Amino acid sequence: MQNETISTVLQLDITNNIVAFQNIQNQLDLYLLQFRKLYVSNNTQNLIESIGEYSIELDSVATNFNSIRQISVNKHRQINDSNVFYSLQRGVSILSEEKQLFAYMHSFGKMHYEKLITAFEYLPSEFFRESTNIIDWGCGQAMATMVYLEYLQSKEIDQKINQIRLIEPSEIAIKRGALHIKKFQKNINTITINKDLDSIEHKDLIQNKSITNLHLFSNIIDIDFFSLHQLLEKIEANFKGVNYFVCVSPYITDTKTNRIDNFVSHFNKFDTTSIKKIDNQKGEWKGNGDWTRVVRVFKSIIN
Repeated sequence: MQNETISTVLQLDITNNIVAFQNIQNQLDLYLLQFRKLYVSNNTQNLIESIGEYSIELDSVATNFNSIRQISVNKHRQINDSNVFYSLQRGVSILSEEKQLFAYMHSFGKMHYEKLITAFEYLPSEFFRESTNIIDWGCGQAMATMVYLEYLQSKEIDQKINQIRLIEPSEIAIKRGALHIKKFQKNINTITINKDLDSIEHKDLIQNKSITNLHLFSNIIDIDFFSLHQLLEKIEANFKGVNYFVCVSPYITDTKTNRIDNFVSHFNKFDTTSIKKIDNQKGEWKGNGDWTRVVRVFKSIIN
């Protein structure tokens, strides 16, 4: 009870439970920040996996997510080591070995794909007529961007993409992500930012304010390992103008979902439109009965 954070939380006004939750989340962010290890790379902004066995196999498969994922599925089965799966820490570990990349794509890739491909269906038709910047936050192997590019391809939508920014603390994952993007579009302007979300600086996020931004958050907002408050400040400061957000996560607990809703509600002070809200627990969605999803798609004009 002598802990300063606990003392502060106990003194918060809980008359409005939504405001109280936001304030508690901010205090938690400040507390956890003391113990976070920041991941900042000195590498350039043009990281990409060099030519090797994986890139050669990538060249030989069809340009769609499932064909690309199958490479990792086959590789993971050859490794046949359950310890690799456990090292993923349910998908929140910062990956450092190629075999972890295979295991992640094998174990979580299919569910990522299904959540994303259905979420993109809710983006309005007028959005696809606009030039856009894509920001893939905590991108891992760039699964969210890959699925979006496949979605455009499958719908025969010729949207102009000005640039793609991949943000990810794992160097090995972001390099593979950039390679995946090149598979879909060889000449697209891809910028890699090899940092965790707390380490992002304003200079990393400078955008052309006249171009619409598409923010992709796949299985990231519900993770407590970064400051939600700081992330919101950075988005608000650097992405003036029209922004679309596609946020997908599994349903884990109401608290985790509240963190996502806290993220969304922050933008209500701007001209914000909720496009789609989905909450599916086990047995309420496709897959083997264990799949869950939380989807938030919205538009916000930040001023």
